[in-house]
Amino acid sequence: MIHDGFIYLATLMLLAAILVNLPVYLRGKGAQTFFKFAPPIVLIYLGMMLLCTMKVWDLQDTSAVYVAIKNPLLYAMLFLMLLRCDLKKIIKLGPKMLIGFFSASISIGVGFVVSYGIFHKLLGPDSWKALAALCGSWLGGGSNMLAVQAILDVSEESLAYAW
Repeated sequence: MIHDGFIYLATLMLLAAILVNLPVYLRGKGAQTFFKFAPPIVLIYLGMMLLCTMKVWDLQDTSAVYVAIKNPLLYAMLFLMLLRCDLKKIIKLGPKMLIGFFSASISIGVGFVVSYGIFHKLLGPDSWKALAALCGSWLGGGSNMLAVQAILDVSEESLAYAW
């Protein structure tokens, strides 16, 4: 079990580097088909979740490092992901695709609001914040959840109950 914050961070970076470079070194047809459906970013998510589930690192001992790097790393990753965003290609998807995208986004948001309206008496007073972060994850992934969590100052404990 990893207890040191530096070793925790170094392990995460090493594993991410290995998983990102796997498609470069595994060039077989089967490997390329696999990476087409399971890109390295998905493998990083799954790998880190598995390692955390198997308790490879101690969450209490490494929490200081996690808190220190979470927001700066999130903002850097969002910036890097948006560098390749091409609005012309998004518009070329056509009105049906864009209507479907916005309909799904609006229905997810409305679903969370209606669910909170129904269950708010069973939930805590600040549960709307955790549900907003969870809604953000449904709309845009974990990075959105972390952004909403940072904006609304949602504690890790209340977010754990939302899952």
